[in-house]
Amino acid sequence: MFVAGPGVEILDLVGPLQVFARASEMHTRENPGSPPIYSVEVVTISSSRSLIANCGLRITADRTFREVRGKIDTLLVAGGDAIEQNEINPEAVRWLKRISPRIRRVGSVCTGAMLLARSRLARWSSRHDSLELVSDLDQTRAARAGRCRSNICP
Repeated sequence: MFVAGPGVEILDLVGPLQVFARASEMHTRENPGSPPIYSVEVVTISSSRSLIANCGLRITADRTFREVRGKIDTLLVAGGDAIEQNEINPEAVRWLKRISPRIRRVGSVCTGAMLLARSRLARWSSRHDSLELVSDLDQTRAARAGRCRSNICP
């Protein structure tokens, strides 16, 4: 499951999504009759399924966060403008906290880690000055100072 918000960085979303989709496709091709190993879907943290990426591309998500039910194998949060500018619906943050026991693996791409930090599912450290972001810190300033963990972003 890929989580995206308004102003999502398109490469943060579609790059990893393509990797999972391709891996599932390859597995199915090599193991005829077996189920796909990943069900790739996009979930928006907005109130509607439609969102606009930071490049202007309109994306229609499979579901909104309010429609997610059941267990989640892998949840990846894509970075983007709304997350960096702390313009995320507080209900979406509470949702992430509430569903965390149902998630097997959690990850993020670039500033998507800031949403995980706000939800207390991860801590954010900038590569330059080791700032730890938690909900009461100025997360936008820290993102601009260090951007991302060294093994996730350029």
